[in-house]
Amino acid sequence: HLKIREGEKLALIGRNGSGKTTLVKLLLRFYKSQDGSIFLSDREIEEIPLKEYRGLFSVVSQEIYLFNDTIRNNVCMYRDFSEDAIRAVLDEVGLSEMVSERGMDFLVGINGALLSGGQKQKVALARALLHDRPVFIFDEATSNTDIDFELRFRRMLNSRLARKTIIMITHNRRIAQTADRVLQVSDGVLADLGRCSE
Repeated sequence: HLKIREGEKLALIGRNGSGKTTLVKLLLRFYKSQDGSIFLSDREIEEIPLKEYRGLFSVVSQEIYLFNDTIRNNVCMYRDFSEDAIRAVLDEVGLSEMVSERGMDFLVGINGALLSGGQKQKVALARALLHDRPVFIFDEATSNTDIDFELRFRRMLNSRLARKTIIMITHNRRIAQTADRVLQVSDGVLADLGRCSE
């Protein structure tokens, strides 16, 4: 039995294949639970229209998908945002230098082939921040980036995202230390470890 409170930051840790990503996919309704139920407040999530339900989440996945389109459209997802808002999130994730060199209408290639792994993660994070949903899910959101970006990300968790509900899968102890609670996943079983010690 797992209860996540509104505004809580939860870190999921565990070996590869232990069930962390499966748990997130159940939460996002990519998989249907065969045993047990998931509730949002007092409503079973299956009762909520899928578009409305998924609209609650901003997700930065390990498997980032970018369209063969501009940086702008990959961040906006074809919705209307002001130029200032787009530039602000690109600056926040550390892409302002790249954007000043290439422009926001730079075509990223098929699934971001013309970007590095770190740049792809930053575009995905900028997208999540711009859409600003109540719940953020980060699946190894800093795995392809450097220590400067990790510091930026940790600051973000404690400032801009301080009041958001956050679920993050991480192998990074420093990121786990920013969480209110750490859950260890082992063969699909959860163990609440409390706060991660310094």
